[in-house]
Amino acid sequence: MICPSCSHVNDGGNFCENCGTKLSITSEIAAATERAGDAQSSTASISAASSVHLDNAKKISKMYWGYFTTVLRKPFSQSRRVGKEQFVNGLITIVLYTLFIPLMIFFGLKDYTGYIGSPFLNIVVKPFFAYFVFIMLIATFTFLAVKFGKVQVSYQDVIARFGTFLIPFVGLFALALVMALLQMKLFLLLLFLGFIASIFTVPAFVIGSFKDGIHEGLDAVYGTVLTYVATFIVLGMMAKALFAVVMHMIQEYISSFFFF
Repeated sequence: MICPSCSHVNDGGNFCENCGTKLSITSEIAAATERAGDAQSSTASISAASSVHLDNAKKISKMYWGYFTTVLRKPFSQSRRVGKEQFVNGLITIVLYTLFIPLMIFFGLKDYTGYIGSPFLNIVVKPFFAYFVFIMLIATFTFLAVKFGKVQVSYQDVIARFGTFLIPFVGLFALALVMALLQMKLFLLLLFLGFIASIFTVPAFVIGSFKDGIHEGLDAVYGTVLTYVATFIVLGMMAKALFAVVMHMIQEYISSFFFF
């Protein structure tokens, strides 16, 4: 402890060993200064970490937007060249696809959610996870069809390309979500068409793009058909989780639309 009067370094105590100046006040000030410095340092570290995360989020968003708009202009020619380098972007697209569906239902049919205990949980959160699992299973079936076709690719390659081929449908769902927010009834048609079209076209596009020029292994046509069969089996098994609440709400919505 340094004496404020003579600058002598003391080992401890309340008074300076050299000049006798009281050190207790100095000790308290030093301790308070040290605590303030630690708190300031901790705050600075948290702020720096938050800033880094925010910068990373902005960078990822900017990169994804560029990827999204590029693919949206020429979906097939861009998607068929995608590999595992776009795995993260493909996964983000799948998440958006599976999130937009329950959000459309929640906002577009919000007048028919009163009978549900926790509308957001039961209409958005739970169905989101169900749709995500469903789409990932379709992507997995697609990967198996590609592997049986003797194509040397990784799971990340297929997921990246599968998600990239979903981009036009995500764009369609984004438009439908805006319509749902504006209470425009057309969003239901876009939702139905986008969901059915994506299930039927994306696996075929992915399998065909990987099998292009490769004649060994399972033919692309048979691989696509088997993928559809597996998809409809899973669809039947998951129908309750995917559509139970939604179908009830849509029925009430359509009834009110035609009879009132």
